[in-house]
Amino acid sequence: MNKNQIVGRAIALSAAIFYGFNTTLSRLAYDTGTTPVSLTIYRFLMSMLLMIVIVLILRKSWRIKVSPLVFGACVFGMVATSIGHLGAVNYIPVSLSAIIFYTFPLQVVAYKRIAQREPIARNELLAFGIAFIGIGTALGPDFQRLGACRI
Repeated sequence: MNKNQIVGRAIALSAAIFYGFNTTLSRLAYDTGTTPVSLTIYRFLMSMLLMIVIVLILRKSWRIKVSPLVFGACVFGMVATSIGHLGAVNYIPVSLSAIIFYTFPLQVVAYKRIAQREPIARNELLAFGIAFIGIGTALGPDFQRLGACRI
């Protein structure tokens, strides 16, 4: 394994770990008065600072190899997702927000079947089902507290 592969895996692992803390830490930030928009801006600025440091250390190119329109659409999508998901934590329990957010594997399966008209392999369906059940079990939603949500 070369240096780039090691660095890439380390960055991916770090991103996954911090992404997992994202929802819970957001709830703590809201308890201190932060808003979803200010939290998203802060996350963006911290991410950019970290990427600049990584690019400078690794001496990589800053060039983006996609059209500005595609890049802008991806950035808009990430910001909207962040504000929506992290904003939800301000109104509903963290566990419920995470379960709703992590339904995306099931949405991918549905999209693949409906829009692309591709059959879903049994092992894919099983993997997505287990992942969704796993996140639900791990977070343990408390459906009795749903009535106490701030809306």
